[in-house]
Amino acid sequence: PEAAALIRRIIEVAPENADAHNNLAAVYLAQGRFEEAQERVHLAETAGAHVSMQMKADIEARRPP
Repeated sequence: PEAAALIRRIIEVAPENADAHNNLAAVYLAQGRFEEAQERVHLAETAGAHVSMQMKADIEARRPP
């Protein structure tokens, strides 16, 4: 939870920070928050980050139908 809070603070200050969105997606994935992870992946890619294909596959595999 502390990591997510710190990353969310970075995003508040710099919403265009693609790496922060990508990192928050990874935190949410680890926490089982798959819908939120997917949203952050989208924001990260929109901001120009290269998101791991494996992370995207992991999120998709675990999202509810």
